[in-house]
Amino acid sequence: MKELKNTLNTFYQLLTILFKTISLTKTAILY
Repeated sequence: MKELKNTLNTFYQLLTILFKTISLTKTAILY
């Protein structure tokens, strides 16, 4: 169960980074 939680945490962190990157890219394209 602990390994699953760690995997989910890592996956969530990757999604957060990806989302931030996309947001920054959109902002860069707009300006």
